[in-house]
Amino acid sequence: MFWYFIKRLVIIAPTLLVISSITFLLSQVTDKDIVSNVLGRSGIYVDQDNMDVYAKEYIKIAKQYNKNKPYFYFSIAPAAYPSTLNVLPFSEQRETASIWLKDGYSWSSIEAKLSGNIYINPENTSGLLASTSSFIPKVYWHGCDNQYHVWLSNMLGFDFGQSIRDGRSVGQIIKEALPWTMTMSLLAIALSGLVAIPLGAKLASMKNSKLEKTITTSLYLLYAIPSFWLATLFVLFFTTDEYGSWLNIFPSIGINPGYYESTLTTIWYSLGHLILPIFCLCLHSLAYDIAQVKSSMKAQLSQEYIVTAYAKGLPSNKVRIQHALRNALIPIITLVVASIPIVISGSLVLEIIFNIPGMGRLLLQSIAEADWPVVYGVIMLSSFIALISYLIGDILYVWANPKISLKQ
Repeated sequence: MFWYFIKRLVIIAPTLLVISSITFLLSQVTDKDIVSNVLGRSGIYVDQDNMDVYAKEYIKIAKQYNKNKPYFYFSIAPAAYPSTLNVLPFSEQRETASIWLKDGYSWSSIEAKLSGNIYINPENTSGLLASTSSFIPKVYWHGCDNQYHVWLSNMLGFDFGQSIRDGRSVGQIIKEALPWTMTMSLLAIALSGLVAIPLGAKLASMKNSKLEKTITTSLYLLYAIPSFWLATLFVLFFTTDEYGSWLNIFPSIGINPGYYESTLTTIWYSLGHLILPIFCLCLHSLAYDIAQVKSSMKAQLSQEYIVTAYAKGLPSNKVRIQHALRNALIPIITLVVASIPIVISGSLVLEIIFNIPGMGRLLLQSIAEADWPVVYGVIMLSSFIALISYLIGDILYVWANPKISLKQ
């Protein structure tokens, strides 16, 4: 089994590489100057009176965040260009240098002119020399000493950096939000499975009866209701006295995550607040899950071995449960595994509506506040959870059907 997981991780690695590359690219586009944000949070701003202090602190923080390193393992640029413009610590310097390089000035004269000057007018070209180097594209190899490699290494070690908003560890922030989302998602999946598997198996044996058609139609109508609209109705009718105190069954929305000592303790004492969002998550996927179970069971019930089992005089329940359902579990497991990332992503809207401090609400707040380290930490962790769920699915396949071998 150990070597099987190694093989699967080798297969997953390219997917993780693509996701991480896109995430890293977005982090560079959306947060052009994280150093200024960090300094601003510390109360250090650009001022003519403290320009030297600002410059020293800026360079110090830039090195701390590896902003002085090239972006990737390699880069392609004209031979007249430097291997990377990140040797210039300030973003304003890099923008000016880029303009001058395009105008054909030599890198050595540009670097000398920008030395010690944070702000300089690009039109002030006095002292610049024309470049004598070729502008033919050249490949520069940077090795592992680059921003992406350091960023990915930290990510794999679950070190997501620091929040721009308050300077806290992103890993700690996600650690506080993740249990809420996972509790909601796993309970919704478990509840949906407990209802969908027996009900779908039962509907498969009804052979197009009126009751089966009525139940199936009702479930599809329920599936067509948007979860956010259903959640809003639940909040409106069942958490307030707006339409009568007898309907105010559940606690009001909103959870104080810092009331108890630990997140798990808070979740335990706040389970009443999670009933409605879990119910919404479950209802939205229940119709689809039941349809898949019913379809899988119908396919098994039409097989010859089922006819043989009935011919031997086996009870109907034993044939359906011990024979048909066992073999129908393969597509059901696929459905459950695939639903894990879907349910986690679907909880985003519900966490906002019910004011639950999970990853969905954290993601939205971080986007609104441009706290990009938290945003990309959530994205990477969600991708990792999705990939691991498929590994778990492979193990469940073997449990459901011993004929399947992990060695294959």
